Amino acid sequence: MPRSSRRHLLVFLILLLFTLVFAGFLAVAAYYYFTGAENVTIKSFAPGLPAVYLGFMARKEWRGMQAMRKMEARKRRLESAQ
Repeated sequence: MPRSSRRHLLVFLILLLFTLVFAGFLAVAAYYYFTGAENVTIKSFAPGLPAVYLGFMARKEWRGMQAMRKMEARKRRLESAQ
């Protein structure tokens, strides 16, 4: 059974939260990397890399939510027309 638009929205918000947390790791690593801090290399960006994957997952859930909203609206219109 397909998930409802609310379920898609909830999953989107959870993924967005984790994306922002990991993006914070990327931002802090970039700050220290570009300011020339000691012992900071390109490997310091590794903890933030899941932000990219989670961002794409959140985008997929957002699109799924929009599609479900349209489908639910279409279903309501058909039911009210009968």
